[in-house]
Amino acid sequence: MLNSAEKIYGPSPRARNIMVGIWLLCAVPLTLLGLIEHDSAMLVAVVILSAIMLPIFWFSLRTAKLILTADGIELRQVGANVSAPWSNVAAIRTQRGAEGLVLHQPMSGKGAERLAAVSGVSVGGAPMYDDERRQLLDEQRFIPLDGFAYWLHKGDLHETILQRATALNAELTHALKTPPPSEKMPRKTLALIIVIIAAALGLGIASAMVPAVKSAVEPIIGVVLMLAFSVYALKHLYDAVNHLRARHFGRCALSLLIALIQVMLAIAALGWNG
Repeated sequence: MLNSAEKIYGPSPRARNIMVGIWLLCAVPLTLLGLIEHDSAMLVAVVILSAIMLPIFWFSLRTAKLILTADGIELRQVGANVSAPWSNVAAIRTQRGAEGLVLHQPMSGKGAERLAAVSGVSVGGAPMYDDERRQLLDEQRFIPLDGFAYWLHKGDLHETILQRATALNAELTHALKTPPPSEKMPRKTLALIIVIIAAALGLGIASAMVPAVKSAVEPIIGVVLMLAFSVYALKHLYDAVNHLRARHFGRCALSLLIALIQVMLAIAALGWNG
């Protein structure tokens, strides 16, 4: 039973929405393709993928908790539980997408070791953590709160931490509130992306209107999609191996699932090309 000094926060609504979005992104295209092509195997694949994905997502959301007591703070999530007394909390980092607690002294335990082990992991080629957070995670002096950011910015989590963490370094906390400089995408890269999107839309419209264009374009689209899905599948398999080595089984399962979906999409693109 919770006492009056204990508060529990669940994941941010954004975290739930991201998981739902991932499922929809995988299920909807396969469902539409199965209905359009009258392919029952594709529809069965959607059911199988949903039966795998949804329980994993549900378990991950049910497991993730941020617990504040009179003595300290505890983060529970799949594969890594960490905790620290309030006397060890040095500062609060509140930058959007990089929220967390900086500690005076390193944490101990398997959870802190696993967080340190995955500090250098990248998602889709982009680092999961910036340089400062990677260093703090490697030192086991950082408790990430980005999964609970909604309650930090919109709820009472920030005020509750300030009330209980009496050892906060006010100057360090103020410095960590300053957002990092924005990194604008180079104009050439942005122009290339716009050109590719415009070309894809143009080919799609032309294919829908002119049968001759459709027959000529479909093989090219099929090869491009197959190569793209294959590359991303290999990337997520690599991420899964890194998560497994760090004993972060939840992220490993998610990376394997995404890789499986991308392999299926690559096979579908190859079949479409044939």
